[in-house]
Amino acid sequence: MEDPKSPPVEDTLSVVSGSTGYTRTEVVAYKIGKIKSYEVTETELSILEDGDNGGIHLNIAIAFLSTSVSFLISLVTCDFKSDTTKGMFIAASLLLFLFGLIFTIMYCRLNKKNKELYKKIKDREIL
Repeated sequence: MEDPKSPPVEDTLSVVSGSTGYTRTEVVAYKIGKIKSYEVTETELSILEDGDNGGIHLNIAIAFLSTSVSFLISLVTCDFKSDTTKGMFIAASLLLFLFGLIFTIMYCRLNKKNKELYKKIKDREIL
């Protein structure tokens, strides 16, 4: 039932279409040929939910590795007056590279585990 206070839809459209160039939008809908659904256990859902943390591992790995490269470039291009400072740059570069490598490995393992779980779910026989 229409609200008696509001103008009819046709009147509203004529006001909007005045000189704004508004035209009715044509909506085209197509049927979906087939939809597949898969049964998933709560344990699998929680594993998949935790799998989103892989992106965090990758971001941290990229940050550590790029910072390590920055320290390495500084080490190669700068003249250090003190061996202690040079040693600190070497240690920082190696340590950051090691952390980046660890987080990269963590990301790869988690990503592989998630892909295997997706494959296991998709390979289930649908009745």
